[in-house]
Amino acid sequence: MHNRIPFLQIPTNPAETQRSWSHWLLVVLFGALCLLPISGKLLFILGFVLFTALLKGPIMLMVGTLLAVLIGLFPPLAWVLSLFLFLNELFFLVRNWRFGVIAGFFFAFPFLRLLIERALPYPPLWERFGTLTLGILLFYRLLLWFYRKNPNSHALVWSIFSWPFDFLVRFFPRINRSNRSAQSPISKRKFWRN
Repeated sequence: MHNRIPFLQIPTNPAETQRSWSHWLLVVLFGALCLLPISGKLLFILGFVLFTALLKGPIMLMVGTLLAVLIGLFPPLAWVLSLFLFLNELFFLVRNWRFGVIAGFFFAFPFLRLLIERALPYPPLWERFGTLTLGILLFYRLLLWFYRKNPNSHALVWSIFSWPFDFLVRFFPRINRSNRSAQSPISKRKFWRN
């Protein structure tokens, strides 16, 4: 199917990648993210999170349910699955660290740009378009560096779209209600007597 629809064809070399829709979508999204005010940037990132959650959420629920059933049927399988998922995550991080560098720059530079604009004494128009031009040139150079090793710009688009969601899932503390210490009946009686 990918061969019949030119829009879905995955580029195979850096020259094709630079002409693909996904490459220019990344550049335009980066420019838009740089130009938006702080509230617009946060809404933009929230849009990425919601889009990714709509796609990844049901899949995560199905896989989680399947793993829970398998572990319920064969409890020693939990160790094997945990080891497999841990090694898989390490392999993914080692293999795809370039995705993280590009996504980190994509989301960090627009916020750094705001700080740079506040610190520079130049006229606002020069600051705004100077930092925008600098950011787009740096982002474009990063993309070219990335395409030398991995010409798949479609995967890069998905990586950037899903990066905020993955960040929220990995690094925000999980709410675990079972960790709350329950008061014993004895401590309740002492409380009520006072």
